[in-house]
Amino acid sequence: RLQYSPDGKYLAVSGRAPAGQNASALELLDATTGTWVRALQTPRLETDAIVHIAFSTDGEQVAGQRRDGAVTYVWQVATGTLLGVLEETGSQVGQGVA
Repeated sequence: RLQYSPDGKYLAVSGRAPAGQNASALELLDATTGTWVRALQTPRLETDAIVHIAFSTDGEQVAGQRRDGAVTYVWQVATGTLLGVLEETGSQVGQGVA
């Protein structure tokens, strides 16, 4: 899955983790060059991949939601810091979660 930041600077990518590694991690890439910027890690090893990605309108946060919809993670884009974990959100990212 792919999602561009509102300013077009970053591309958030999910689903690139090798087998046995954290499937729920996102990667931020420089949207112009494709160069890796940083990994956005979840606090626990997950096997269910993030499939929904959304940036906040100001581009300062990015949210990623697991395939099963049970958990949504929110990170600060500039630092990669995990800001919060929302469980059982009931709606897909992109529908007002980020």
